[in-house]
Amino acid sequence: GVTRAMVNEGLFGEGVERWAPYQDSLAWMAPELAEDPSATTTATDLFAAAALCQQLFTERPPRAIPAQVLDPAAVVARVLPEPPRWAAPHLPDAITAWLTRALAIDPAQRFDDAATMAGALATALNAREE
Repeated sequence: GVTRAMVNEGLFGEGVERWAPYQDSLAWMAPELAEDPSATTTATDLFAAAALCQQLFTERPPRAIPAQVLDPAAVVARVLPEPPRWAAPHLPDAITAWLTRALAIDPAQRFDDAATMAGALATALNAREE
């Protein structure tokens, strides 16, 4: 269908049919999804939530995606999230630290669960107001 036409036009590399449902989500996907974009876990969901927060705080997605993506898996695996301060140098340290941890490449360095992540964000937001 549409993906095959896009491959034929050179917009995506061969074998990207499995990526078609995820094409609009590359900027927000956790790096570990490069192997299998459907293998979501709590860690990948938390990464996506943090990516949305980065978009809200900085007005930019966490990862810059080229206009023509030839290898979606490589983009997810190798294009690292931009440090929040690149897009928003005015961001308070507490928010920057929260985003950095929440968007860590290694899932083990991220928050363990949504409650912990939400609590840490509340703390960061309160620190911002002081």
